[in-house]
Amino acid sequence: MNKTLPKTIAAVALFLALLMPVPQGLAQTEKELLESTAEIEKFVTSFRGLDFLHPVPRKVQSKKQTERFLIERISEEFSEEEIDGAERLLKLLGLLPPDYDYYSSMVEMMTEQIAGMYDHQEKFLALADWIPLEMQEPILVHEMTHALQDQHYGLENFLSPDINNDDRALALASLIEGDASLVMFAYSMAPLGQAVTDIEDYVEFHEQQAVLMDSFLPLFSAAPSYIKRTIMFPYSYGSEFVKEYLLKFGWSEMEQLYQNPPSTTEQIIHPEKYFGIPELPRDAGKLAKRHFDRQESGESEIISNVLGEFTIYLMLRQHLDETASRQGADGWDGDMVTLKKISGEKSSEILQMTFCWDSEAEAHEFLEAYDQYLLKKYMNYDFSTSEKDASLSRIKKENRIDITSDGSTVFIIQSFPG
Repeated sequence: MNKTLPKTIAAVALFLALLMPVPQGLAQTEKELLESTAEIEKFVTSFRGLDFLHPVPRKVQSKKQTERFLIERISEEFSEEEIDGAERLLKLLGLLPPDYDYYSSMVEMMTEQIAGMYDHQEKFLALADWIPLEMQEPILVHEMTHALQDQHYGLENFLSPDINNDDRALALASLIEGDASLVMFAYSMAPLGQAVTDIEDYVEFHEQQAVLMDSFLPLFSAAPSYIKRTIMFPYSYGSEFVKEYLLKFGWSEMEQLYQNPPSTTEQIIHPEKYFGIPELPRDAGKLAKRHFDRQESGESEIISNVLGEFTIYLMLRQHLDETASRQGADGWDGDMVTLKKISGEKSSEILQMTFCWDSEAEAHEFLEAYDQYLLKKYMNYDFSTSEKDASLSRIKKENRIDITSDGSTVFIIQSFPG
């Protein structure tokens, strides 16, 4: 299974580079920076109600050292083949522009505004020697919380798990980032006498903060919507999910959350689908294999992935309004998207998509949204006119799109000639 952006985020999720603009300036000495973390550690352990099992190694790094470390970590995690396959799939889904350089842009954004970091593989906390301590403190609270999570729960189980879908990777990243973000917010809000549960909606709160980020982070600001919103998902939706869990169960029950973590972005977006008996998706891969059972000569898989509710919403949102996109993605019950290459005189590709829904009615809502999506994507067409059906038929024929509905499951196949 190839790794795409959610796994990329998971690999570098402990870098708060894109969470907040950090003013540059003269920092304290290395000795002062290292000594300052004692009070931060005390706050984190007190607030979370957990003690560190052993000391956390700390080091002071320059910006160049931290950038180099991050680039090396990304190179270790992802092969060129994986990045190329992910880029091709995302472009065919319309989530990235045709001329977008996925790998280079990702690295540039991740190093655009680096601050503090905790590395769960080498088990150390890095402080920035180029940022004043008072500006680093909230970030260090966040990263120190990651160190605490690592010692108690093992972050390798959440950031580098042996899993076969990126939707789950994004859901797991949302748990650890939501937890660490709320501890960071608690640190900042404590002098104001406010609790982290006082924020009504962390998704809206982060969207408001994104306006500030755009002015300080030009590369992030210029990135495609899919990139920006997927990067922010673990922090915004993750914070809101963990907040809802705290309101229901409290910090003392966080152990249970880590023992049985959320497994889909659907559960993160709709916490009620996690509480009680979590709603688990159907095995779309098995349904896809049964439906797309023909195997052409020279056919090979390039990449296979699970999109999940959030990415399906982002796909529809490229061409539809907010309401139609949300409605089209709501009721998700599993999916599998596979890109294959067919070799021959003229090498070609086929994209096979299987979408499962909670009911036939939900499947119908998705199909209605997908019809609108096709009309807008290929013709920028006003789908309210009487020519809708004829236009859809022409679009499907010209773009080699075949759609089959079987109860609450939708199968879509599209071929791309060489």
